[in-house]
Amino acid sequence: MTSTTIVWICASLLFVIFVIAMIGIFHANKAFRTTSSVEKVACAGSVDNSYANTVKIRLPHNPMKTGVDTSKRDLSSLARFIVKGNSMQYANINSDDLVYVRETDVDSIRKDLPKITLLSFTPKSPGMADRKIRRTWSIIKSDVCDRDFDEILNSILNTPEFFELRNRIGDKCPSNDMLKKIAIDSLDRYRQKHSSDTIEDLLLSTTFRSEQNRIEFSIHPASALQGVVAYVSHPISSQSA
Repeated sequence: MTSTTIVWICASLLFVIFVIAMIGIFHANKAFRTTSSVEKVACAGSVDNSYANTVKIRLPHNPMKTGVDTSKRDLSSLARFIVKGNSMQYANINSDDLVYVRETDVDSIRKDLPKITLLSFTPKSPGMADRKIRRTWSIIKSDVCDRDFDEILNSILNTPEFFELRNRIGDKCPSNDMLKKIAIDSLDRYRQKHSSDTIEDLLLSTTFRSEQNRIEFSIHPASALQGVVAYVSHPISSQSA
């Protein structure tokens, strides 16, 4: 083998190694690149009427956590929203997080609660956000009697999930009696506002009211249900970490 041949072989090997290294660097940097993206807004809390329906933000190439065990097909079936507000902070969902929502209906979740749900609402003016997220604990009938409603509330307040929530938020969680009163008042207001002979399903949910600095029950029509939060991503905090 001549010296010239050896030189060409070595040069070729170095070129191949260089190309492989460049491909590796490209893929490594790809995860850290950001792109401009227009995202639909899902409100959380007292800011429900304060945001436009969409916002333009910078996102990493892959804002979904790499450890999520799901197929690309499953991910493509989910709707993505950016959260604005902190009413779901005790569910590890904060402002500027991304939530991936799976479309569902009331019957599909009736026996599988609590869930973080995406709900529609009517904004005060066109172009404003019309989606919000809440933690839904139960589905009740609009004509539920006082005794049955009290039993439903007791069953929620004694679940392991609610005990865990209470432990997390401490004194920002009112007493059981206060929570029941808030729920009853909310149901009464809903009935007064939506007086009808038609019996409908209602979602009994909780949210953290920043203006009150406490968790509260709230009532929403089941027709407002858009889906459940399947995954949460924290792209903003990931970029700053």
